[in-house]
Amino acid sequence: MAHHETLLRTYGLTMTQYTVLLTLSRDDGMSGAQLARACGVTQQGMATVLSDMQAKGFIDRQPSPVHAKVEQTPDPPSDHESPGDRE
Repeated sequence: MAHHETLLRTYGLTMTQYTVLLTLSRDDGMSGAQLARACGVTQQGMATVLSDMQAKGFIDRQPSPVHAKVEQTPDPPSDHESPGDRE
């Protein structure tokens, strides 16, 4: 597990952030609460993870068409470059 975490750090990701991306690749448009359940973390913890990922440019969040207070996180495009590639 430590090897995976070291490798992910080179891309600026934590294990939880990687799990979010993997989960979204299988089922996009999930809310923060759905992602929290899928990743085994609290909703508060997931809110922090998603805010950090959005600030780094890994994800984009959009208001849900069904519920105004819920933001969905669509699957990032497959050609999405990592933030480190932009330099």
